[in-house]
Amino acid sequence: MNRRTFNAGLLGSVSLASGCSSSFQSDGIDSHAHIWPRFGEYPFKKGIKQEDLAPSSFTAEDLIREGEPFGITKFVLIQHIFYHGYDYSYFKKVSAQYPGRFAIVGATHQDDPALEKKVEQDSKTNVSGYRIPSVAGEAWLQGKSMDRFWQVAAEYDQSICLLRNTNVSLKSVYEKCRKFPQTRVVIDHYGHVDLNNNEELNTLWRLSQLENVYLKVSKYYGNGARKPPYLDMLPLLEKVVKKFGTEKLMWASDCPYQLEDGHTYKAAYELVAKKASFLSAQDKENIFRNTAAKVFFKV
Repeated sequence: MNRRTFNAGLLGSVSLASGCSSSFQSDGIDSHAHIWPRFGEYPFKKGIKQEDLAPSSFTAEDLIREGEPFGITKFVLIQHIFYHGYDYSYFKKVSAQYPGRFAIVGATHQDDPALEKKVEQDSKTNVSGYRIPSVAGEAWLQGKSMDRFWQVAAEYDQSICLLRNTNVSLKSVYEKCRKFPQTRVVIDHYGHVDLNNNEELNTLWRLSQLENVYLKVSKYYGNGARKPPYLDMLPLLEKVVKKFGTEKLMWASDCPYQLEDGHTYKAAYELVAKKASFLSAQDKENIFRNTAAKVFFKV
């Protein structure tokens, strides 16, 4: 088995940025980003047309350029299922061009008859997990084939990465994680938790108590008030720090979508690196590097 290593009561008062809150310095990891080539340069999923791509492309070079000014030098590439389906060979090609820069979260359908073989083969590469996006209804994580998927992921030390949207309850995530405690689970974008829904918040806190559950503090363009500098998100960040501990949290940009409509990489970075004065230097090391290195980057 592979091993990974290091290379309304919620919204209380939060002290904002101050001179004592330094930014993270270097060797950081962006734990959630998407890339794709220009149309025609590499195959897309059948039926995808040039006008479907928005932006028209976002390459590894574009991503590296965004991260560099902030000491972000490594990235976890998340499969864009709408564009590439279950084929993540483009990620493999790109990561081979930049050794050590990228870890890959692919996607494999739970009913794929070759699932176990694929997971076994991937476990020997820089593929570190599999994305499962939510589909409407409580059955999105249910069924024998899905159970087997979670078991196989645990057997080969791979992560299950959940894009939980508001079309399914957060409770369904908790129930699945509790059923498979040996499976490492990474929940995207604060779980898209509704800050005004106490039931959802309580479920998120229950998830924080499960040993193998990690959370991405990400997608600032799409959570909360959705306006830079995102200061309204600080109370939630402070609360998840207390509940999860920074050893289970990781920062991410969700590029290229973080770069649209007045949003910037800088704003998403600085909220955590500079505005969150309740974070210690070690907290920032964990959120910006150590947690993602442990979960996604293999020896």
